[in-house]
Amino acid sequence: MDNALHGSPAVGKLVVMMVLAACAFPAGALVAEEDPNVSAEQHPATGIATWRLVWDNDAVLSSDNQYSNGWSLQLHGQVAESWDKAKGTPAFGKAMARWFLPDDRDGLYFREGWAVGQMIQTPDDIDREDLIEDDVPYAAVLAAQNTWIAYDDRQLYGFGWLAGVIGPSAQGEEVQTWFHKVVGDDEPMGWDNQVNNELLVNFYYEWKRKLVGSSFGDVSTVMDARLGNLVTAGTVGMEGRLGWHVPRGFMYVPDPIGWRMSYDAHLPPREPTNWTFYGSLAAGVTVLGHTAPYDGNLFRDSHSIDHETFIGAIAFGLHYQRWRWGIHLDLALTSDTVDPDVATGESDTTADFGSLMFEIRY
Repeated sequence: MDNALHGSPAVGKLVVMMVLAACAFPAGALVAEEDPNVSAEQHPATGIATWRLVWDNDAVLSSDNQYSNGWSLQLHGQVAESWDKAKGTPAFGKAMARWFLPDDRDGLYFREGWAVGQMIQTPDDIDREDLIEDDVPYAAVLAAQNTWIAYDDRQLYGFGWLAGVIGPSAQGEEVQTWFHKVVGDDEPMGWDNQVNNELLVNFYYEWKRKLVGSSFGDVSTVMDARLGNLVTAGTVGMEGRLGWHVPRGFMYVPDPIGWRMSYDAHLPPREPTNWTFYGSLAAGVTVLGHTAPYDGNLFRDSHSIDHETFIGAIAFGLHYQRWRWGIHLDLALTSDTVDPDVATGESDTTADFGSLMFEIRY
């Protein structure tokens, strides 16, 4: 993963920005009144839903290739103490999830989530109009994902499914052209060579187990599997958090829509409090079989590029949460996703990006 952790002035600027922004919050939080309704013994956010807005971009790393830009809007419903009380879509997500998630263990909480989002991928040289055969294809994905989780402070079980489209119908050219015009960047010229339209269907399973947990932090193991024509892959990894009043439950690391599951497995901290501030670190290795942005269309001919089978990734984050809202900053770095011997000249062979996530609970 040496190539992933390359030195860059942009990385340094992002880290400084994250530290300054996050350190500004606790000073005000220390003098804020604690919410009398928050306690370690209470049900985790009964009657509370979570809205999230996530925006990803690689501009913070002075890059504009591979995963270039993405966003997702997420809604995570009310927490339930049993499957029978869990609200959702019985004909689809809930019915399928019951095949994979436990429902006979005391103390588990159940929650459904929905996400809609878009991801955009471009080669390194966006000024060229011709097909760049030895770099990643132009590609855009527009999709909706439904997830179900069963969790407590020891383990998390998750199942999800996705439906979407890759190709011109995902509106990647229109969104990127508009965004580059707004920020004054060059207009991307090669979208005529993008991956063709194709419907996407994917399924997900995820399992986490906490190894260590306290009010100062925790460490967990992670395993997941994904199957479909958007991505077929498996990941093993570790993740940890360290800070003040670290929430119980499990952390969420933002990813491009459909790369993994989106969920909210938050539980209140162990001690009564109205604020939390912590850093996070997640690392893992993915075995990548198929992914439409690299391999192109499954049922039609299209531009594609050979990708690495084993991809390492590491994500750093700073998080500040109040009872009703939160802000999260993450930086994701990867090892080579494309073989450097195949990629064009000086083009970046990693898929690094920064992520900003806002959440509101009500």
